[in-house]
Amino acid sequence: MAPESGITDVRLLSGDERLRQHTKALLTLGYPSAFPDSMPAKLLRRATLACPGSGGECLLEFATAGDALTAELNAVPVDTEFIDRAAKAASDASRSRTAVMPMPVIYRVQPEYSEPARAARLQGSVILYLEVGPTGGVEKAEVIQSLGLGLDEKAIEAVKQWRFNPTAVKVEQSAEVRFVLSPAPSWRIVRAAYRVEGHSLQTSKPVLSQYTMPDDEPCLSGGGAAIVNLRIGEHGKPDRIKLIEEHGEGAGNAVMEVVPKWRFQPGLANGKRGEFTGTIEMACGAPAPTGVGEGSGGTYRIGGGVSQPVPIYRPDPDYSEEARKAKYQGTVIVSVQVDASGHVTNMRVVHPLGLGLDEKALEAINQWRFTPGVKDGVPVTVLAQIEVNFRLLN
Repeated sequence: MAPESGITDVRLLSGDERLRQHTKALLTLGYPSAFPDSMPAKLLRRATLACPGSGGECLLEFATAGDALTAELNAVPVDTEFIDRAAKAASDASRSRTAVMPMPVIYRVQPEYSEPARAARLQGSVILYLEVGPTGGVEKAEVIQSLGLGLDEKAIEAVKQWRFNPTAVKVEQSAEVRFVLSPAPSWRIVRAAYRVEGHSLQTSKPVLSQYTMPDDEPCLSGGGAAIVNLRIGEHGKPDRIKLIEEHGEGAGNAVMEVVPKWRFQPGLANGKRGEFTGTIEMACGAPAPTGVGEGSGGTYRIGGGVSQPVPIYRPDPDYSEEARKAKYQGTVIVSVQVDASGHVTNMRVVHPLGLGLDEKALEAINQWRFTPGVKDGVPVTVLAQIEVNFRLLN
């Protein structure tokens, strides 16, 4: 298909040979379609053509663009030698502890906004754990940083339609899905993490269900940021709220004023409502450019005048229920980017363990904070590796 001119070529890939006579007729139908500016000059689509045996009208139904791409990639003959070489290369990279970038996105669908989040003016990032299959399709997507108000579900819905650069092996990595309502400076949730109090076996975490945005004044006067600790009770009400870091005049007060008004869907521990502690970081001003596999421009490797980032906050990971029951232990190695603000972005598992521990490793690392790496006296984004150890105490 091409813009405005519609269907330009038709091929019968499978099905009843008697339908071949109808494929040429499709070229005469005309199917004008205006493509977005970012789309290619031509677009591959797959469709199902069904015609009644006794005559009558035929039905042409297009597959989604994402399904078309997946089907096309699956139709390519398998090169087993290539797969063997790629698998060996992936194994070698794990053993050599080589830091690598996440797989780049080649087809991206922007998420929709939920109405409750739009009405509350909630903005920020949902962070997902992804398993990307050999054809570049997303096989699994789980939330490791929640925004709530329906945006977590919207993030998964969009990312499951993304397509990544195909590889010969499954890749585990993170994806950041940003929700932005306005280009004007305003508050957004940058990081949010919740942990169950005590030693209960955690089954689900609190989810934001009622949100009030802080006052915009600090955003209009140069931007700001604030980090707060809090407790979320069994009924989803935050208390014991404490400001632990502030940047920008008035930023801390603005955040502290509204957080008590927030409400959460309570988290569950051992199947019952439990008390959770949380850390929430909010910022306003222009967001730093980041994403999934956007290339290595401006990203440095440690050495040659580039210093190593130093962790200043590194919470331990949770254990997956499956791994705990199996008494499974080991080390997950994750390649990451540590940006100039000391946050971790673009995570990719290079040495997995399985049994849910890879997801837990990314969830923990997403909360880490660093003193950033420096080049020529200036903080820069650095490509590094992190080892996350999973050990069970007797």
